[in-house]
Amino acid sequence: MFKKLLSSTISIRLGSVFIGFVSSVLINRILGLSVRGEYTTITTYSNLLQTVANLGLCFAYAPMIKKYGKEIAKFNLSFLIWLQTFAYMIIFGTIGVVCKQYDISAMLMLGLLQIFNNQVVFLALIDDIKFRNKLLLLSSFIYALINIVQMILGLRDLHLVIVVLCLKTLFEGVVCSLHSRLFFLDFKLLNRNAMIDAFHFGIPTALMATLILLNYNVDVYVLNYFHVPSTQVGIYGVAYSLANMLWFIPDAFKELVYNKSARSNAARETVVLVMLNMCICAIICVGFAFFGESFLGIMYGDEYRVAFPTVMTVFIGILPMVAFKLIHPIYVNEGKSLIVVGLLSVSVASNIVMASFLVPLYGAFGAALATVVSYAVCGILFSFIFLKNYHLSLIVGFSDFRNLVLSFKKG
Repeated sequence: MFKKLLSSTISIRLGSVFIGFVSSVLINRILGLSVRGEYTTITTYSNLLQTVANLGLCFAYAPMIKKYGKEIAKFNLSFLIWLQTFAYMIIFGTIGVVCKQYDISAMLMLGLLQIFNNQVVFLALIDDIKFRNKLLLLSSFIYALINIVQMILGLRDLHLVIVVLCLKTLFEGVVCSLHSRLFFLDFKLLNRNAMIDAFHFGIPTALMATLILLNYNVDVYVLNYFHVPSTQVGIYGVAYSLANMLWFIPDAFKELVYNKSARSNAARETVVLVMLNMCICAIICVGFAFFGESFLGIMYGDEYRVAFPTVMTVFIGILPMVAFKLIHPIYVNEGKSLIVVGLLSVSVASNIVMASFLVPLYGAFGAALATVVSYAVCGILFSFIFLKNYHLSLIVGFSDFRNLVLSFKKG
């Protein structure tokens, strides 16, 4: 059963990786290295906004199902998410009108749509992971087609690129809402204790998600703080976008862990998934070490070759972070987000300190070095904590991993 679920959901999700990579290539070619820096800044800040402002409500779904049942959990979370979305629509709209600055308005608009999208897409992940992954695959395909049209027509405009991204985000959120019947609210199911618990479970997880995002993106904020040239932000943006392509692999498995651990104990199987993902990512890193510079020149354009050392460094940092990526959903689903928050705080602090010293000296490459240090701290420490908490060992993990590989060979 686990093998069947693994192959079906992961294969669908990985289809989005390839299509997402195509869109990344197109966006980089449309914008160029300097404007890519502006795009990186807008998307990074909007991601931070949505992560902080959504209050982590969707992450309360699994523990609330266990406590109240699926029907009550879904209704009360849906009610809070819609209330939250409309409140932010008024607040962000007012700020946008007062500020009258494109960058701020773009961040607010994209952030608002991401708050809505991320919440309902996560509920769909728990309810029906296959549908959710098929939808994201379709959305990625349509998004890539639109970017191809932009490229062919020579529409090299940052504003248009942001608008298209907003439409993609809105499309995913609306379709997931319809499929999960989040538009249909039965107020008889309104439960005060359930709504209180939504915040009780959600806010610590929102803090955790914010720290995760900072651990990935804090270097962009540091680069902007030191007013490095836009091309340096663009270089780090290329490294970050390619790292996201690589992250899609463990992210797909992470979603499987979220889905499975919401229903049963998935700790031992997660150790196997960590090993599998580290092997996949290591193979990709080796390949990029040999062909990465040529790859950047061919796919993105010659001006992007300069990003190779930064991209390669960030790729290396991903390896230890795979463990954290796949393990933390178990803690979230069990309502133990504060454990993750404590560890991430150490990791983010180390990232900020290292980046503050290295960015003024080495720009984007210094940011990448700081990323490697913070990822290593986070991944290694969390692995030891997880193995201890769940009474697991690497020896058993290697044995299970070997059995999984043999089972795939046998078909």
